[in-house]
Amino acid sequence: FQKPKDAEILVRLGNWEMGNGRNETAVSYFDRAADLNPKLALSYLNRHYALVNLRRFGAAYEAYQEAIGLKKSLSVLPSKDFEVRGILGAGGGGIVYHARRLKDD
Repeated sequence: FQKPKDAEILVRLGNWEMGNGRNETAVSYFDRAADLNPKLALSYLNRHYALVNLRRFGAAYEAYQEAIGLKKSLSVLPSKDFEVRGILGAGGGGIVYHARRLKDD
């Protein structure tokens, strides 16, 4: 078996692992993808999801920041008037982000 060398394939493998509950393995695939292509925002965003599943919220927040730094449209916020300040937790309904308003009307 030869290790994949294409970043997008590594992201897909990471997604498959994450979908099967193997989040640590998924993180390693996303890390390898980012090493191969540091501009592939999806590797950081999906790493963020796997880290949330592992309840490693600090590292998840850092990965999220990397992702939106590369591609703003990946932001979980519907408005440019807010920024994510951290991740508070996760549960059955999704991820709880700590956000703040950047400017007042």
